[in-house]
Amino acid sequence: MTKGKNSIKVALLFAEWGLLILFFYYAGTAVIIAEWYLLSLWLTRGAVEPFKAFFVRHFVPVSLIFYLFILWIATPIITAAFQCAYYRRKEQLGEERAGAIAHLHGVSLAAVMIAKKRGEDPELAAIAGLLHDMYAYKNGTYDDHARLGAEYARQILKNLGITSEEETNIICSAIAHHDSKAKVDAPMDEVLKDADVIHHSLGDPTKEVKAHEKERYERLCREFGFQ
Repeated sequence: MTKGKNSIKVALLFAEWGLLILFFYYAGTAVIIAEWYLLSLWLTRGAVEPFKAFFVRHFVPVSLIFYLFILWIATPIITAAFQCAYYRRKEQLGEERAGAIAHLHGVSLAAVMIAKKRGEDPELAAIAGLLHDMYAYKNGTYDDHARLGAEYARQILKNLGITSEEETNIICSAIAHHDSKAKVDAPMDEVLKDADVIHHSLGDPTKEVKAHEKERYERLCREFGFQ
C-alpha cells in the first residue's frame, strides 16, 4: 500500500527515464546542429580543402549514425525498459495493497474472536483491528507507527462520528500500545496485541513466529487450545 511514498517512487521513475531519453535525444540533435554549423563556417571562410573533406567524410557520417542510433535504437530500448519497470512496480503496489488489506481484515477478525471470549466489546475490537496499521500503510513507514497511528485513527473516528469519546479513547489506546508486545496494558490493548500476533503467526504458516512475539503466541495457543 504505502500510498504516499510509492506515488513518489513512481513519479521519480517517470522523471529519471524521461530525462534520460530527452538527454540522449537532444544530445544527438545538438551534435548534428553544431557540426553542420561549424562546417558551414569553415566552408564560407575558405578552410583547407583536405580538412573539409575529412570533416565531411568522417565526422558528419559518425554523428549521423550516432543520432540515428539514439533515435531508432536507444530511445525505444530505454522506453521499453521504463515501461517494464513501471508495470512491475505497479504490480508490486497491487501486491502490497492486497497484503495490507488482508492484514487489517485478519487482525480485525481475530480481535473480534478474542474480545468475545474475554468479555470485551467486539465492535470496538473490530474497529481497532481495521485501523491499527492504517497510518503505516498510508505513509510508508513503521517509525513510531503505533503512537502516530493512534492519532491518525482518532482523526478518522472524529470525522466519522460513529464512536463516543470513551469508545474512541479505548480504540486509540489499543492502537497506541499494540506494538509493545512485551508489556501488559489495558484489556482492549491486550486484545489488539494478541490479534496482531495471531495474524502474524498464522497468516502465513510457512513463516516462523517472530522472536519478540513467541511468548505471547505460546500463551495464546494455550488459551485457545491451538496445537
